[in-house]
Amino acid sequence: MPDGGLGSPVPAAANDQAASTLRQRTTVPNGIDAATKPRSSNDHVDDGKHTDRDGDRPLYGKTASGARFPVPPTSDMIHSVFGNLVTGGHADSAPTAATATATSPTPTTAPPQTNLFDAVTLLVLGVQIAAFLLLPLPPVVWMLVFFAWRAAYNAGLGWLLDAQSKRNWMVEHARTVWLNRARYPNFATTVEAQLERKMGHGFKCNAVPLEFNAWLVFRSVVDLVLINDFSTYVMFALAYWQQPASWTVLDAFRMVVGIAIVFFNLWVKMDAHRVVKDFAWYWGDFFFLLDNPSLTFDGVFEMAPHPMYSVGYAGYYGVSLMTGSTTVLYGSLAAHLAQMAFLTLVENPHIEKTYGTDRHLPHWIRSSPQLAQVFRSYFGRDLVGLVRNLDLYRAPDLFTVIVAAYAVVAGIAASPAFATAQALVWIAVHTVGLGYVLHVQSTRKAWTRHFIKYGMTNRAAFEHWKSIYNLSLAMVYMTFILAAWRHYQWPASTGGDLEVAILRHTLGAVLILLHVWTSVSVFEVLGDFGFFYGDFFIDELPAQLFYTGIYRFINNPEKIMGHAAFWGIALMSASWTMAAVALVLQVLNFALIRLVEDPHLQRLYGSQVRKESGLAQSRPWLSSTLPFSGAGPAVDAPASTRRARTTATRTRLSPCRSPITISAPAVNADPTPSDIAQLARVCGAFEAPADEPEWDVANVPADVAPRLAAAIDAAYGVEFHPDVVATLGTVREVAEKVAEARVSLYPPRRTRTLSEESSVGGMPSPPAQD
Repeated sequence: MPDGGLGSPVPAAANDQAASTLRQRTTVPNGIDAATKPRSSNDHVDDGKHTDRDGDRPLYGKTASGARFPVPPTSDMIHSVFGNLVTGGHADSAPTAATATATSPTPTTAPPQTNLFDAVTLLVLGVQIAAFLLLPLPPVVWMLVFFAWRAAYNAGLGWLLDAQSKRNWMVEHARTVWLNRARYPNFATTVEAQLERKMGHGFKCNAVPLEFNAWLVFRSVVDLVLINDFSTYVMFALAYWQQPASWTVLDAFRMVVGIAIVFFNLWVKMDAHRVVKDFAWYWGDFFFLLDNPSLTFDGVFEMAPHPMYSVGYAGYYGVSLMTGSTTVLYGSLAAHLAQMAFLTLVENPHIEKTYGTDRHLPHWIRSSPQLAQVFRSYFGRDLVGLVRNLDLYRAPDLFTVIVAAYAVVAGIAASPAFATAQALVWIAVHTVGLGYVLHVQSTRKAWTRHFIKYGMTNRAAFEHWKSIYNLSLAMVYMTFILAAWRHYQWPASTGGDLEVAILRHTLGAVLILLHVWTSVSVFEVLGDFGFFYGDFFIDELPAQLFYTGIYRFINNPEKIMGHAAFWGIALMSASWTMAAVALVLQVLNFALIRLVEDPHLQRLYGSQVRKESGLAQSRPWLSSTLPFSGAGPAVDAPASTRRARTTATRTRLSPCRSPITISAPAVNADPTPSDIAQLARVCGAFEAPADEPEWDVANVPADVAPRLAAAIDAAYGVEFHPDVVATLGTVREVAEKVAEARVSLYPPRRTRTLSEESSVGGMPSPPAQD
């Protein structure tokens, strides 16, 4: 079934609010249904004030030329095709009393009637059913027939929608051929008559724009394809049904689980249609948009991204369990992958073309040249993994490639045990070692302090962190794949063992694809900032938390799905050793999230952190059972709540030559050159009073540098190595270095200004919980 999530029927003025490919649903009168708009989770849920849901207000459409028209009532696919077989038509498509005059060009009680479009659909369906029941055709025939209708769906309808999105092809074809009375009077008259019979209720083709009539023709094609796609899948599954010779407990369990999954799939489809109705179901926004719908985020669309294409195809796997046929499973996987390709190649490009795209850099960063400059100073063409932005002229990139090559050669030359140990070492380095670095950086800025101590900056500290983190992550993947290859086992015999091996590889490939999809979805939300844990290090950017993209549904997808590839690789290798290594990685990563990331989020974002995921919120009984329902790092953009600056002062004993008590703000005020000059004079740098110009030109003596460094640490909480103080030069230069270091260690709280908030569309971003 179609996703029903293509672009929202909204005025063009709302286009600048586009966010991720996550589609938010619209609610419209019963006569027709709304589509969706790609919006961020900041969009507010329908508050119930709109009366469109009950049909109390007429609904209008808007064409690309700006023409506005009352939208005639339509119905869902089942009533549209099969309802006309019943005398009197389908009542649910009739306009309500409140909307009859507004939404129907010529109000009447005449119901829809049987028409040529529906007759062709039912004829093709009937011929296939008769052939399945009466002809002794081999099962492979029905597999090929199903694949043909699936190709008609994904390739055929996909081509039509892509051409309509890019060239307005179907509307122009309707203008020049289908409904052109001047060139083809008989053909156009027949098409119009059949459309009017199908719609009923006095509908007239000449009373609505050409875009609506083109959409009605396309709907009829969709009815033909989708109904036969579904029916031939059922025939394909029945043709390969394997009846067990004697029922076992495992067979009964398989059947019960399969039936449960099918019923779940049925609920997904019904709930999705309840929310979006048939405007989105039939890709209506490829032809025209709806005017002023009410926004909602309800039902299954609160559960998962692209639910009609993700969990909406769970029934395939339920049927595969019920049939007990690996052929049905492989066919179902192929069909599902084709549907995801349809989403990627047809629907998502249309959304981006119509409503814009969401960048990982938020609008309140893009709208401020100062903030954008800060962001670019921390991020450039950074190496991600071993492929993205690789530049062998850069030392970190070259070093990463050399280390990876060494690990591969060593893993191949040595024993499988060495390859396994190598993978475990890198897993420990990445999770335990770097996890500890993140912990001490979050709690006391230890990583940044180390680099400042030796005269470097926060940017330098972050650059080194990025190189080390990417190296360890790349080596985790590289060494795990290498160890799995060393443990790989392929059955020597054919028959049952070979079938099991093929099944293992198929399921492993599915897990790898799930991992890739999750990683891409996470990176689309977090970008380079989140990938490199930017909010542990960067303090110059505003604090803001968003829940968009995959984080709209799951707070921490990496807890479970983020390691699916490792389990898939272990499954394909048929090695219990690799399964144990994957388990170690999963457990250590879970500990990293629980012990490091979650406390950091609470410290930085406080009440902005969502306690339950969108899935748990939509189904409260899940909140206590799902491992990913708790708070998680759903950071959408560079954002960090700053460590509060204390207003208290502390009195500490200066470690200078003469014992003296220094009262200075610990983390409240930045030092002036005269403040540092006072410390330097007390520490023996010179004897002149602090207000004389000698401190501005005189270098700090080498023998005084250790005492001055200790005094600065005592007074201002900034630790410098004595050699750094000795090489800084004058007291003024020391003061400037101290002030610069304090910006990184004790940054002021940075919030967005009103001008930044209003610079994009005049609307500030809502809080993350919305």
